[in-house]
Amino acid sequence: MSVLGSAGLASEILLVPHHGSRTSSSETFLQAVAPRVAIIQAGYRNRFRHPSQAVLARYREQGVRVLRTDHDGALTIRFSNGRPTEILATRAGTGPYWRIRP
Repeated sequence: MSVLGSAGLASEILLVPHHGSRTSSSETFLQAVAPRVAIIQAGYRNRFRHPSQAVLARYREQGVRVLRTDHDGALTIRFSNGRPTEILATRAGTGPYWRIRP
C-alpha cells in the first residue's frame, strides 16, 4: 500500500484494530490514516495483555493521543459539523455511566 495514494484512509479518530494486538496496525497503516486520537478497546487486566507495548510505542512515535477503555473507561465523542470537538472519559469526570442519574 502506498501512503501517498491512501487519502481515503485519513481520519482524525482511529478505533485501533484488534484491541491493539501486536500485529494490529503497521507503521504504514498508521501513516496512511494519520489520526490525532486513537481509541483502544481493551478489558482491564485482559488475558491477552492488549494493547501491545510495541503498538503503543508506534502510536506515541507518530504523536497520536491514545485513549484506552481499560484506563479511561467509557468514552463519549461529541461532534459538530461532522468533526470531533470533544472526547469525554468517564473515569476522568463523572464516574461510571450506570451511576449517572437520567
